Amino acid sequence: MISPLFTPSRDLPFGRDASGRYLPWIIGFMVHLAVLALAAAMLLSSLGGGWRSDLAGKLSVQIMPGIDAAPDDSSTAKALELLSATPGVVAAEPLSDEHVSKLLEPWLGPGSAGQGLPMPRLIDVTLQPGFRIDAAALARDLARAAPGAVLDDHGVWLGRLLSISRAIEAIALSILALIVIAATATVAFTMRAGLAIHEEIIEVLHLVGAEDRYIAGQFQAHALRLALKGGIGGFVLGAATLTALGWIAGGIGGGLIPDLMLTIPQWLALACLPVAAAAIVTITAHLTVIRALARMA
Repeated sequence: MISPLFTPSRDLPFGRDASGRYLPWIIGFMVHLAVLALAAAMLLSSLGGGWRSDLAGKLSVQIMPGIDAAPDDSSTAKALELLSATPGVVAAEPLSDEHVSKLLEPWLGPGSAGQGLPMPRLIDVTLQPGFRIDAAALARDLARAAPGAVLDDHGVWLGRLLSISRAIEAIALSILALIVIAATATVAFTMRAGLAIHEEIIEVLHLVGAEDRYIAGQFQAHALRLALKGGIGGFVLGAATLTALGWIAGGIGGGLIPDLMLTIPQWLALACLPVAAAAIVTITAHLTVIRALARMA
């Protein structure tokens, strides 16, 4: 037996009134915004996790070059010696010139190491997990032991970057919550308008013995069909928007813009939004009509 939610209503002529004409467009627009908001929240969460895993417990030391000259090898050796003797430092590895050149490519262009430019020496420092090092004291010791050495504590700017990321993520989720509230209010208004339009038919149905649940079921089925139509359209448009943004970001390249491509689980989460929208619309329609019919009785 087919569920009445998916069968056309025979008693109430919804196709001949304008109460729900724009509901699919409104739901589609809201689902589109919800897709973008949820995708932004998930991408920021993924980026934050990647930053934490890549940079937590890490320091960098730069041996700055002199004017028109490469850094002194003795300064690099002294910096490595000091770092190796520092408590809490697990490893201190100098990066090759090729690696440094690759890191600078987004700003200096490909092959920057071969253009006669003085390149800094970089030392990647790994700290013991959970060990809190005195970065300020280490920076002073490095400056004394190796002239031109500059300590870059990733923890300082990483904390600020994560704070900004969490704030934007919270804003995206707040937008998603506002979309849900707006959709609920829109559906409630649409259902009340439909009840007003079909009030005479509803009174006749009551006279012939139709229960409120039966009438509410027809409004519920009508709202569900409109919500699915708009929700699927909004999801398709949102997916196209995200794909275009990912393609544009990938085309820029160079590491200036992070990867904006979603994973399969993230796409599946986004695909649930039209279903969630249909469920919210259906429940809202049912509750609105039931309460309105109870007041009409």
